[in-house]
Amino acid sequence: MESKYSKRVIEKLNQIAEALPNLTPKEVISYWITAELEEAEMLYKLSESFRDIAKNDEIANVLLKLARESAEHAESLLDVYKKAFQSEEVLQVSLPSLEVVLQEELLTKFLKDGNYMGLLRALREVEIIAHRTYLYLSEYVEDEKLRDIFKWLAEEELRHYELINNLYRTQLSLK
Repeated sequence: MESKYSKRVIEKLNQIAEALPNLTPKEVISYWITAELEEAEMLYKLSESFRDIAKNDEIANVLLKLARESAEHAESLLDVYKKAFQSEEVLQVSLPSLEVVLQEELLTKFLKDGNYMGLLRALREVEIIAHRTYLYLSEYVEDEKLRDIFKWLAEEELRHYELINNLYRTQLSLK
């Protein structure tokens, strides 16, 4: 079966999947802080594209809400990091952001093609993949704090899926 993701994306996903379980708690939290900020930036840019190009404020507003929530997740993770590691700076972990890797290529294609429903379907799928990834990590990490963080992030990704799915259904009913 052929994947909708390019070989480059699949290689990056494999790199992330192999590396995450081997990171220290400090590295994992650092990674997710950066990943959430990168996702927030990408979603913000996407919301602006929907507002400017597609002239669809409803989709733009949901994407903007998701961008803000990703930034809030980064802030929450930073608070956890500061409590756990006091004054130490957040580490630079050289792994690409899971959700950005999954979304970037497909989103660019769908925006270029004007296939907004396809874009919303892809966003739903990415949220489910992120949800499952966080759940998987919560089951396999030994550190209890990390386990709780991953469970929380899994719940947040599921909530994001539901937001996007509701938007998708609303847009579908308008067609």
